[in-house]
Amino acid sequence: WSSDVCSSDLAALWMLQDRPAQQLSTFVGMLVASGAAMSWWGHAGALGLTVLGLGAAWTFLGALGLLPPRPVALVLGLAATLLGPSFTDQSFGRWSPVIGLVVATLLLGIGGVSREFAFTGFGVIGLLAYLTYGVARWFGDSLKAPGVLVVAGFALLIATVILIRRGRGGHRTPARRHHTGPHPAT
Repeated sequence: WSSDVCSSDLAALWMLQDRPAQQLSTFVGMLVASGAAMSWWGHAGALGLTVLGLGAAWTFLGALGLLPPRPVALVLGLAATLLGPSFTDQSFGRWSPVIGLVVATLLLGIGGVSREFAFTGFGVIGLLAYLTYGVARWFGDSLKAPGVLVVAGFALLIATVILIRRGRGGHRTPARRHHTGPHPAT
């Protein structure tokens, strides 16, 4: 109950100013309120999915410019979106890293298409984190782990090359033609 009151107070504060500290306090208040509700419900996986959903919604609203300042909204939303799947470990077990990898891959793809550095950066960080988590969770001490890392490394390398090539060919301006004859005013 106290987290709900805290969130409503922070929402009122949010309407008065658009400063980063207020955005942070409002977002954290929403996460605490939803965390308390999910703890009361008693399902650990729901907490992770709620954090993921709130982060995705915050990111979407921030990308549209509805939560100023936009860079703060993107960082907060993307961080929560990436952290959400890590809270699903107790409920989803071995599938928890898969959820994280799917989310990170989606963020990387959105970053590549939209050319938004925040999405690309968080996507790469998420792939690194959830790939490491997945390898440790699925393979433990077996010899399969190096093979998975080699395949994943090649996939990341290919994705990086594609993103770099798309960046070079995207916003080129046509070359200016210089007039070689006499100046028209003379």
